[in-house]
Amino acid sequence: MIIHGRSVKGGLRMKNRIDKRYIESFTYELGNQSGLRKLIKKVIKKMVLWFIKPIGDRQNELNRQMFDQIEHMCLEQAKEIQNLKNMIMRHNMDMGEAMNQTNYRLMSVSSNVKNDIDVMNDRDLNEEIALLKDHGNDNLEQIKTIFETGIERAIQRQDTQDVIVILCNGLKSNAGIEAVRKEAYNLYRIMKRLSKYQIKLVSIENESKIECNGNIIYASEDALEKYFSSLKIRLLIVLESDVSILYRAKCLFFKYKSLVRITGQNPLFGIEPIYYEHLRHLNDMGFQRYDVFSMHAQSIMQDMGFKHVAVKYPLLDISLLNYKKRDIEDKVRIGFASAPMEKEHWTDRGMDLLSEVMTNYPEFEFEVLWRTDKVAVPATWNAMKHLKILKGKQDMKAFYDRIHILLIPYTSVDNNHACSFSALEAMLQGIPVVATNAAGIRDKIIKFGNGEVCKISSKSVGDAVRKIRDHYFEYSSREKALLLRKELSDLNVIAEIDNYAESYLPVNITTIGEWKKALESAGRELVKGPEEIKAYYSQFEVAENYNEDRFMQYPENCIDLLERTSIGNIIKDKFKGTELNILDIAPGDGRIVQEDIKYGNCTGVDASEAMLKVLRKRFENNSNLKTKIADYFENDIEGKFDVITTFRYIRHFEYFQRKILYKKILNNLSEHGILIFDVPNIKFEMPVRNQNGWDKYNIYDIFTTKEEMIAELEENGFKVEYVIAIGNNLMDNIPKECVNEPITWTFGAVKA
Repeated sequence: MIIHGRSVKGGLRMKNRIDKRYIESFTYELGNQSGLRKLIKKVIKKMVLWFIKPIGDRQNELNRQMFDQIEHMCLEQAKEIQNLKNMIMRHNMDMGEAMNQTNYRLMSVSSNVKNDIDVMNDRDLNEEIALLKDHGNDNLEQIKTIFETGIERAIQRQDTQDVIVILCNGLKSNAGIEAVRKEAYNLYRIMKRLSKYQIKLVSIENESKIECNGNIIYASEDALEKYFSSLKIRLLIVLESDVSILYRAKCLFFKYKSLVRITGQNPLFGIEPIYYEHLRHLNDMGFQRYDVFSMHAQSIMQDMGFKHVAVKYPLLDISLLNYKKRDIEDKVRIGFASAPMEKEHWTDRGMDLLSEVMTNYPEFEFEVLWRTDKVAVPATWNAMKHLKILKGKQDMKAFYDRIHILLIPYTSVDNNHACSFSALEAMLQGIPVVATNAAGIRDKIIKFGNGEVCKISSKSVGDAVRKIRDHYFEYSSREKALLLRKELSDLNVIAEIDNYAESYLPVNITTIGEWKKALESAGRELVKGPEEIKAYYSQFEVAENYNEDRFMQYPENCIDLLERTSIGNIIKDKFKGTELNILDIAPGDGRIVQEDIKYGNCTGVDASEAMLKVLRKRFENNSNLKTKIADYFENDIEGKFDVITTFRYIRHFEYFQRKILYKKILNNLSEHGILIFDVPNIKFEMPVRNQNGWDKYNIYDIFTTKEEMIAELEENGFKVEYVIAIGNNLMDNIPKECVNEPITWTFGAVKA
């Protein structure tokens, strides 16, 4: 008897001697259906037990009956399988027909809709579906979902002309560099499918003309300004290894609300100090946010004074990266897929270390993807028999199928990706990664255990490879790959991008450079930084006229009253009449002190002796006030306070300086104390200042949204308990967009 189907390895041939005769040989060629295979093997196992016992004719008859039953079961299973195949084919045909009908209906509507549908049905979407269809029938539902999502988003885009532009550098000229294309194109393709905004991918090229390939635009720096002016840009997503791309095109990109996704391990590599101030200002005002690809890169940005720096990872189409159970049958094959574009980057990218490893460990096999013709392969490599070099564009799936371990041998944070595409792709497919401690991917390796992090030495790399080899199934488990897959979901990233695009965007973004130029044209200078602000308010004339210049006329006198009233209400609500110990930082002439002393003893701390002189004179007969001359930045103030008030002070400093103030304030707050201070509303200040002219504002101020300030305080150890709007509808002759906006908020925040 022969059970027909597709053959598999391990066909079973049984011979048993019974009464010095051979029973008929049975060969089973089992199909690829694991359930059927297990069933037959189970039955055959039972048959063997029958054959090894002395049996008579009656028993042989039972055996024949059993084989008849097996044959019948197999035939029934085969029929079921064929029915399933037929159903899948019908489903595929039905789906194709439905897609054709949908296309026909959508393309028959108005011309405006047709244009967007054409965008949706361009080669990008078709390419995505084509990639999925190659993976078999299991992806039919996913193809359908992708197509339907594309239709829904295309229809939604009819309601807006707002565009999200993804900007990168050298996409066309670096066409052979797969990592460059993947990082830019994956983001573009996924956003195009999932974002409600129109998406364009713009690449800065050396050519002087603008070349359009659908929604992919190649343009020179000179042509970008004109092209950008033709778009209603809601958000600019900048994608590059470091921030230097922002200086291109005469700093044109400073003028747009931006999400800067920096892929390099050192995101500020090579930045000129003159630009730090510009970038921090844009970041502080909420016009720029930063995504980086490792915790190391995040710490570099934060140490340099940037806020809201989020650790994200490259957007991968994880649907195309399926886990595969692997084994090491013979020699360990180590793959490397990050060849340098420039020879001067060799050391940083680990070429020297890789050469040393290959020389010292001939028992391993190596496979290197060398993706550039611009740089020759190291001469010593040509003689290595255990090394296979593949040049140009390669089939990455085939590459991953051949290797057991992927190596990331970086020796520096400079000139390197923070999170290598190849490493993520490998781990998602069950391939362990060995990375040096200079590689940003170490974060994921440590978190999920799908590889080893080693020191920057040949011995350390070799030890790591051997350790993985000896415990391969532990490092390459399906569970580890699935945990990583869950973390790399693109849906959350796209939702965050859309939410940022929808957040407040001023009509015109004014950079700090433009602010300074406006003041210079009026013969004035911007007063900025702790030392300059201290020097400014130490002038006797400024101190003496402080209140008269700022709070004597409408609407400023009204704002003053509302702010002091808000302070009183917060204190009364929180402390219920308790006698308090209060600190007022930078009290000026005592505008806020006059409210504070109603609720207890108040200490006024100011770096300006001129200001303190005015304050003492104003409250010379009030025993509830003490004064202390001290720079709160530089000097530690003794004691714990129930309430700390500070108005027109925190707003004068950059974020990295505010972080210092927050830390010191937390130290001075009692366990149940509260910080009360003012926060200028960017939705009011930006339009009003644009209208009035920036030459009228000579003291550096930061203004923000309520949500941004809440996030900032939470990042720095506070919990917001009170937010009171100040100044709604107080001013006339202001831009329409800010008529109903508060001028400031009074924030009340306690220790988190």
